[in-house]
Formats: sequence, structure tokens, C-alpha cells
Amino acid sequence: RVIEPKSVKDALNSLQSDQWVTAIDAEVANLRSHSAYHLVPRSEPLSQGKRIMRLTFVFKVKVKADMTLEKFKARLCVVGSSMQQGTDFWESYSATARTSSVKLIIISTVVSRWIDFHFDLYGAFLSADIDTDVYTDQPPGLPPETGPNGEAMVWKLDKAIYGTVQAARLFAIKLRTALLAIGFERSIDDPSVYRLDHAFGRIILATHVDDGIGGASTQKVLDWFYAQLTDKHGFRFSADPGPWNTLLGFGVHRDSANHSVSITARKYIESMYTDHMADDAKCCNVPTPALPEVALLQPPPAETDAEAAAAEPMRKRCRALIGSLLYVAQVHPGIVEAVARLCAFMAKPTIEVYRAAKRVLVWLWHRKDLGVTYGGADITCLEDLVPSPHTPVVPMSPRRGPQLACCVDSDLSKATMPARTAEEAAAHPADRNSSRSQLGYEISLANGCVEAVSRRQVSVAVDAAAAEVFAASTAAAALITITGTLRFITFGILGNSPVPLWCDNEACIMVSNDATSLKRL
Repeated sequence: RVIEPKSVKDALNSLQSDQWVTAIDAEVANLRSHSAYHLVPRSEPLSQGKRIMRLTFVFKVKVKADMTLEKFKARLCVVGSSMQQGTDFWESYSATARTSSVKLIIISTVVSRWIDFHFDLYGAFLSADIDTDVYTDQPPGLPPETGPNGEAMVWKLDKAIYGTVQAARLFAIKLRTALLAIGFERSIDDPSVYRLDHAFGRIILATHVDDGIGGASTQKVLDWFYAQLTDKHGFRFSADPGPWNTLLGFGVHRDSANHSVSITARKYIESMYTDHMADDAKCCNVPTPALPEVALLQPPPAETDAEAAAAEPMRKRCRALIGSLLYVAQVHPGIVEAVARLCAFMAKPTIEVYRAAKRVLVWLWHRKDLGVTYGGADITCLEDLVPSPHTPVVPMSPRRGPQLACCVDSDLSKATMPARTAEEAAAHPADRNSSRSQLGYEISLANGCVEAVSRRQVSVAVDAAAAEVFAASTAAAALITITGTLRFITFGILGNSPVPLWCDNEACIMVSNDATSLKRL
């Protein structure tokens, strides 16, 4: 396994130094070809009272879905942590497509039998002009350039290169402007989702930073779109656009024979296992991601500065693992509840929390080829996903239909928990760390999970009915966004019918059917 260097010095002293030098030269040449900077005397920013930012190389070994080597990548980045709002940048927020929106586009493309496509824009952040004066030192590890009189020179950025706080926002604005000029419409529910209704055909598209994920009804409209994006608006692709292979770090496999698509996280799980379980003995399979005792985990007791410093390396690794598990949970809904419990200890995780997170990882390792699958031979068109009032379906049954549906539930916090037997308390222990109830909901479409959420409620519920009503309203709010996006990308075919929201609390059902009953709670 190739070790990714942390600095230019490490890269030049590594066994792969020739490959890293080639990657560094390619990155600097890329910056020059995009006119990303020009040299100015060091006295210019100093006379204006401007700070000179530091540059650093970030090294990455790119691998394919089958874990074979793709390329050595060196990215020159600004150390943006020292940038200040109002002088070095104005705004920084940049929206990306929701994961649920990407899944809806995948479902619509597969069910409609459209052409799937994915593209990655080359040097994305080098195409947007920067909106403030930003000065940086010259790249480390390279011979410094001097002025005509031998004076020291620095870079003045002309493009919002990687690391600048506003880079993602400025690129998103440029890409959005280009898509709207081409003729795309933008979704109100998810501003990173677009659709095109052209004489050559239709396209649905989700953008995630410099990635585009979508489907096209014809090859002709797709080729026309690529030509518009490159020839008219000056974008370039880092590789030839093609069908789905990996999306947002997940593996994607489309089964044309069964009219389905599967999303897995095999590569991501294997990388996590190598990073966090290399020093552990080979672990046996576990039946569940977490034990019921995960609700009994406690924050660390009061500790001295020396104890906190000694525990920090472990805590750093634990935070990294929980963050990775949170990302994998998007395609493994079975770990959502366990990961949500672990996230409560991100500030100061204990060794017990780290062990619980490793248990989730072991569970994933033995199921790394599993994921979430959408579609099926019984779904031939989008109209098959329209709910039918004549075929009621029992929730969570084997005959559950492929239409959009949601199941929601909530527990009751320990403060108002009714008396239980010792066996019940051991099987489902109450959360000791909060008086807020834990809600959870799962939204499914086309025989697969679109969104699964488990988290604490924002307020304390006085009884089970209040907890269930709050959970149901939270799920309904998520459904509003999902149905709006679904209606947009299907051109009005889906997203117009009421969505069944399954709940097992009679008081919650009563309030949902008769709003005047809310005053009884």
C-alpha cells in the first residue's frame, strides 16, 4: 500500500518520489495554463497591509473501484484557515445536491430506462475568477522565482484556487450560470438539481462541487449538452464522461437485465477497516451494528490537562471513524441509529465509544458488498411508482409496494418513561445523557431506502404522543422536500399524490387526521 506523504519533503524522500515529482509538475503547469496567478513584488501586499497566505501540497493516491492504482495526485492549496471575512473573502457558502436528490435522479433514470452519465470537471476551482485580492507565498519545494531586479516575488491570485474559502462558491456560481444559459431549469427544493427539456430530449442533473450525476433520454441531447458545456462555456472534463461507476465515493452497479441499480461502499469500508482495525486481531462477524448498551455510553469524567492530552490521539481517530460511518450510513441504513448515538460523543469520545464505533465497522466489513438497491423487473416505467388507492399496503410487510412511503417512530426519554420490568429495561435501556427523545424515520421508493434518519429531538417531550407527533412532523418536512424534487425531475409524473406516513401511535394518528385534536396533547 502506498503511503500518502504529508509534505513535499516526505514526497521527495519516498520510494515513489519520481511519481510525486511528476504530479507536482503537472499541478503547477495546470495552474499556469489556467492563468491562476501572476507574480508581484513582495512589497505590494505589505504596503497595503495585506497578509501573505501560505501554500501547501496535498498528496493523494487515486484508486479505481476495484482498488487498482489510477494515478498519483498532487493538489496545491491555499492554507485558508488564516483568511478573514471582509478582507480576503466575502461569502463562502456553496450548496451541493442532497444525497436523497442524487438517489431520486438515479431511480428516475433507471426506471425510465434513460442513459446514465457522470462527469468530473477538470481544474474546476481554477475556472472561476477570484473576487478579492489574495496574495500567497510561492509553492514549497520549488525554486523561487525572482523579479527583474532580483527582488522577492509572491503570487497574486487571479483564480479562486483550491483552499481559498470562497473557491467552491465562486465555481458553483459559474457552473450554475452556464447551465441556466444552456437552457436548464433549477429546482426550488434543491438548488443543485437541474432539468432540461430540449428538442433533442430531456436531461436531469445533480451537481456536487465539480461532479455531475444524471440521466438523459437520448444520446443526441447528451452529446449536445457536452458540446455546449465545453465549446461554448470553456469547461473541460478530467476524463471522458461515461456511465455511472463511482458516485460521491460509492460504487454503483446498474443491472440492465433486472432494471435495477445498486449502490455500495465497499472501497470506503475497506479503507476504514485498514485505518482503524489494522492493529486489532481479526474480528468475528457480529449480528447487529450495536448492542442495546450503546444508549448507556457516558461522557468522560473530569480530567486533567495531561489526561486530556494523552487521550487526544485516540479521540482524533475515533472522531474520524464516526465521521466516516456517518457518510457510509447513506447507503447502509442499518447503522443509522447506532451512529447517531455515537455522534453525541464527538466532542470527547471515550475508549468505550471507540470500541462501539469499531463494532459498527466490523458489522460493515462482513457486509461490505451489500448496500441499497433500487428498481426491479416489476417496475417498467415511472407510472408504476404512482400510488394506487385500490391496493393498500401494510407497512414493513413482504408485499410492501415500490411507491414512495415513510415509516416513523420515536422513543420516550427517561424523564417520562413509564415503569418497566427489569427484562424490558435491559433489552431497551433509556438514554442516560439526555431527556430528549430519539426520533427516527425511513423514506423508501422503488424498493430501496432513499433517506434514513435517527436523531434526538430538539425539545423535551412530555409524553409519548408529543414525541411521536414531533417525529411525524419532522418526517413530513423531509417528505415535502423529497416530493418537490421528485415532481421536478420526473416532469410532474411523480410527487403529486399523498404519501403514506406510517406511525404506530394512536394519538399521533388522531392529530394527523384532525388538527383540532392537537389541543388535547
